Amino acid sequence: PGFERREEYRFTTGEGEPRTLIRKEVTYYLAESLRTDVRIAEAEASEYAWLSLKDALRKLRYPGRRRLLEDAARAAGCVPPG
Repeated sequence: PGFERREEYRFTTGEGEPRTLIRKEVTYYLAESLRTDVRIAEAEASEYAWLSLKDALRKLRYPGRRRLLEDAARAAGCVPPG
């Protein structure tokens, strides 16, 4: 349905000094899978899960990511517009 959202964030990595500042930009898209078995790129993700919208929202720590998921669910027709 043309859903696309971008997010930028920063974090530091390393122990002690010097620490390295990492800047990340992530683009989120909607996609439909015809299969339930998933292969993930181990360098990018350590696990995945198929969750209900309610459970997925509960797992998200940051309000901005909850809003993003709610927007995606609306765009996909999973919840009424609002």
